[in-house]
Amino acid sequence: MKKILLLLFICPIISFSQTLNKSIYYEFNVGIFSPVDGGIIFPGASFLIGEKNYYENNTLLDYQIGLAFPSIVTAKIGFGLGDEKYATIFGIRAYPTSIYIQFSFKEKNNIALEILPLPINMAATPMVTGGLIICYGYRF
Repeated sequence: MKKILLLLFICPIISFSQTLNKSIYYEFNVGIFSPVDGGIIFPGASFLIGEKNYYENNTLLDYQIGLAFPSIVTAKIGFGLGDEKYATIFGIRAYPTSIYIQFSFKEKNNIALEILPLPINMAATPMVTGGLIICYGYRF
């Protein structure tokens, strides 16, 4: 886990001086949360503003912040490979704390799989022992 975090923070720093272009976008996400302990599957949604920076060596840095349900606020940062047509991004979501892989198609459609390794406490629900979030996002 520490090696993954180190790579996520070092790789973008190496690429920063080679920016080809960047785009600012809005994104709407819908998804479901499935707890590992077999609890209730719960829906969620978010509205985010983000920026994606593309670099000469076919890498990119993507970061977002916004409003979410049920967690109220959320933010994530990811580093990946690809271009405007197709990209694969690995990253970290700040809250609920998770690691994710995201597949981006034509810069508009995104499918993400997130793993929540730590217990979380959603509003008015008991502690959950971790789980998976699967979501679809549309950027405009």
